[in-house]
Amino acid sequence: MTFNYAKTAATALSLLTKFGADVTVTRVTTGTYDPATGTNAVTTSTATVKGVVLDFGAGVSMVGGNTVTAGDKRLVLEAAAAPDMNDRFMANGKTYAPVSIGEVNPAGVTVLFDLHVRSN
Repeated sequence: MTFNYAKTAATALSLLTKFGADVTVTRVTTGTYDPATGTNAVTTSTATVKGVVLDFGAGVSMVGGNTVTAGDKRLVLEAAAAPDMNDRFMANGKTYAPVSIGEVNPAGVTVLFDLHVRSN
C-alpha cells in the first residue's frame, strides 16, 4: 500500500489558502558580468504564494543549528513556492529574509516549506 503524498500537498495548500495569507516572494537573480559597465545584470521578479507566519514555541532557542533571536518567525509556505536563500518574503506588512529553509518532502513529493525567517 502506498500513501498519496500529492493529496497531502493539496490538503496543505487548501489549509494555507483557508487559514493563511498571501506572501509576496521577491527573487533577485544576478546575471553575467558586463565588463563594459563593470556590473552584473540584475533581474527582480515577484510572485504571490500562500503561507502563514508563526511564532516559535516557548523555549525554542535553536532551529537547524541556527540561533533563534527575538523577533524571528517561522514561515510555512505552499509547495509551489520553492524558496531560495536569497529571496525576500513580505507577509503581514513585514519583510523577512530566510535564516534556514526546510522542505517537507516525504517520498520525493514536496508537501510544504518550513522556513526560519528574520525581519529586515
